[in-house]
Amino acid sequence: MGSDSNIEEDTFQIRVSQGDVTVEVSGNREFVEKRFDDLQQTYLQSDGDQELVQMEQSTPRKPISLGELYTTATISYKRDAALLVGWYLESVEGQEDFSKSELQNRALKAKVELGKNLSRDLSTLVENGLLREVGRRDGEKTYYLTRTGESYADEELNVEERSE
Repeated sequence: MGSDSNIEEDTFQIRVSQGDVTVEVSGNREFVEKRFDDLQQTYLQSDGDQELVQMEQSTPRKPISLGELYTTATISYKRDAALLVGWYLESVEGQEDFSKSELQNRALKAKVELGKNLSRDLSTLVENGLLREVGRRDGEKTYYLTRTGESYADEELNVEERSE
């Protein structure tokens, strides 16, 4: 399972503007500082005409719960609920991949209703290119969302705008 330390980590933001160009990056301090040099080289000229270079610490936002996400997502099929829980495990809880039992346990805790045949639903999601089987853990297959699966979750299940 992902740790809460990933969720509670401070978020920093850097905004660089010159003329009509404004570029903004947010993330942990190391990520933001690393990107600053790239932004400066790409978007700021060396003549010193920077209008604004600002780094601020954002107030950490509380992450959305899986239950909240489930009640607001657009779920057409039970397999969409399985994809939603997988997306949550990866995007919010920071897991790299997940097993069927991890998916079931997290869904049960959040009262997310999965299909009666989860193995079939996971196989269908793999066949449709939304999940990829990546190995085994504790005797179970493990999966992660593909880019197509992430896009489907964002666009069809409407999870991206609700998780921010």
